[in-house]
Formats: sequence, structure tokens, C-alpha cells
Amino acid sequence: MTTPKTNLQWLREQAETSEVLNRPLKTLKKKKKKKKKKKKKKKKKKKKKKKKKKKKKKKKKKKKKKKKKKKKKKKKKKKKKKKKKKKKKKKKKKKKKKKKKKKKKKKKKKKKKKKKKKKKKKKKKKKKKKKKKKKKKKKKKKKKKKKKKKKKKKKKKKKKKKKKKKKKKKKN
Repeated sequence: MTTPKTNLQWLREQAETSEVLNRPLKTLKKKKKKKKKKKKKKKKKKKKKKKKKKKKKKKKKKKKKKKKKKKKKKKKKKKKKKKKKKKKKKKKKKKKKKKKKKKKKKKKKKKKKKKKKKKKKKKKKKKKKKKKKKKKKKKKKKKKKKKKKKKKKKKKKKKKKKKKKKKKKKKN
């Protein structure tokens, strides 16, 4: 019995200094007991009500969805089977015809290469090209000579101007 009396004295000292514990000790004890009782009662009532509502809703939704899905699947399967059979027959016939046509074209090309008349014409064209190359070389040489002459004239003019300026300054 000594412990509770000492605790009450310690709480009274703190109540005078702090702003929160200014109320009397009887009100503090009553509120603590009431809060514990209310929390226990609320938890039990909520659990029972939620379980009953969830079970009823789930059973109704599952039965409706299953009936709709079965009807749609049967209709789609019938349409897909008819389309696949028609496409396979057409592809097989086209592939066989294309292979035969390609073989005939290759034989015709080999016969054209054996002619000797075309080879003689190519030799004559080569001689004409050689004459054109000689004319191009002469034009390049003339351009180089003209550039060299212009550079020499510019250098001579600059040297003469510098000598005249120096002589005039010395006479004065």
C-alpha cells in the first residue's frame, strides 16, 4: 500500500508546473478506465458485421460472370476455324508456280553472253577515250605558267617602293 501513495504525490507536483495536468486526479483516473472499455466493445461488433456482408456479395457476382463467358467462347471458335482452312490452300499453290518461272529466265541470259559481235565494239570505244585524255593534260600546264608570272611582278613592285622612301628621308 505504500507504492500508490507515493505515486499520487509525484503526480501532484508535476500538475502544478505543467499546463496539461492542471485537472484534479479523480478525472484522470476515470477517463483512462472508460477508454479501455469502449475500444474492446467496438472491435467485437465491427468484425461480425463485415463478415456477413462480404460473403453474400461474392457469391452473387461469381455466378453471373461464369454464364456470360461460356456463351462468348463458343461463338468465336467457330469463326476462326473457317478462316484458317481457306488461307492455307491458297499459299501452297502460289509458291509452286513462282519457282518454275525463275529457272527459265536464267537459261536465256547465258545464251546472250556467247555472241562475239559485242566484244569488237568495246575495243573501238577505248581508243577514243585516249585522245580525250591528252587534251586535258595540255590545259593543266598552261594554267600553272600563268600563275607564276603574276607572282614575280608583284614582288618587284614592292621592293622599289621601299627604296624610294628611305632616300627621301636622308636628304631632308
